[in-house]
Amino acid sequence: LDTVVFVHGGLDKFAVETAGGGTIGTQTAGSSFDILITAQDVNGNTVTSFNGNVSLTANKIASSGTGTLSLSSGVLDNHTITLTESGIADATITATNSAGSQSGSSNAFTINPGTVDPTTTTITPANRFIENTGSSTTLITVQAKDQYGNNLLTGGETVTLITTSGTLQGSVSDNSNGTYTQTLQSSIIISEATI
Repeated sequence: LDTVVFVHGGLDKFAVETAGGGTIGTQTAGSSFDILITAQDVNGNTVTSFNGNVSLTANKIASSGTGTLSLSSGVLDNHTITLTESGIADATITATNSAGSQSGSSNAFTINPGTVDPTTTTITPANRFIENTGSSTTLITVQAKDQYGNNLLTGGETVTLITTSGTLQGSVSDNSNGTYTQTLQSSIIISEATI
């Protein structure tokens, strides 16, 4: 009776998954989360003999967690990473062998913006100059952003505008996409309005 021994092949790629395994779900910009990196052979088996380093990169801005990392017995679990750039279903994390060409990337996942930050939120007029007729108008648009400068994509914030010149017409409109608008009407004197 012959005996057949099955052995794992050599390093072929890396799997980058959520901690414990599986796809990485939706994250929030600036909030840390944990991932699992596994060295694998061509059949997806863990290469337990791999005790080398990988270079971890992301296609979104990272504030921590990227760089050179060490795997032990082919695995690095519960590694914490923080990404600060938002994106819809387009964020990926890639591990590349520091001593070779093998690599692997995570699934594409969404990073939602964080909470609104008034210091990065922008206020922009449709026209920077309007005639001082007392009836000329321009639309003022507020783009709500989080602390990292990511545009918020949903409404629901309370926005109040104040001007140093001219008159704001009506109330602020919530466009339900992270932007808010209100019309500014000119004064009859030449002046500069600060919103």
